[in-house]
Amino acid sequence: MVMSEANAESSSSGLFLTPKVALVVAFSIPSFFFLLDDLLGLIEGGGIISTWHALQAARQGAPVINVDSAGLRTIFVLLSSIVVIVPSTALRANLANKLVAFAVLIPIIAGGFISDGAFDQSIVEHLVAAHGYRRCKSGDFHKGNGKSRVWFDNYVLSQSNCRSTFRRS
Repeated sequence: MVMSEANAESSSSGLFLTPKVALVVAFSIPSFFFLLDDLLGLIEGGGIISTWHALQAARQGAPVINVDSAGLRTIFVLLSSIVVIVPSTALRANLANKLVAFAVLIPIIAGGFISDGAFDQSIVEHLVAAHGYRRCKSGDFHKGNGKSRVWFDNYVLSQSNCRSTFRRS
């Protein structure tokens, strides 16, 4: 009797990844990245909102549009968190164990950054190319300093608009 009580206590201690906890974790990390990347980047005109505005400008036929080169990172972190959290929840991962928490959180963050680096530019380029825009690498620039620094990719409707743009950061 004493042995079964001790086993019950040890199994109930810890923070197991139940569906409720998984939901909190799966949206907390992307929310943090939204605050860090998108809202802080918004100060300099970047973030996911810059991607939205660039697509709006492309629909209206603006001659030049600039898009945050990491504008979709928050979406990739969200997708990565879902991909990692679902199997972790099925396995009832114990987040109180530091190694397990590390094995859950690092793939979410790394997956978001790797996916962003691999797919962000090609997705945006494909979306604006559908409106007739081409990338103008000589027009790429950055704005801001430190954590609020945003790197912009430059897209032009006509090659005659592709010039090296000098912008002060």
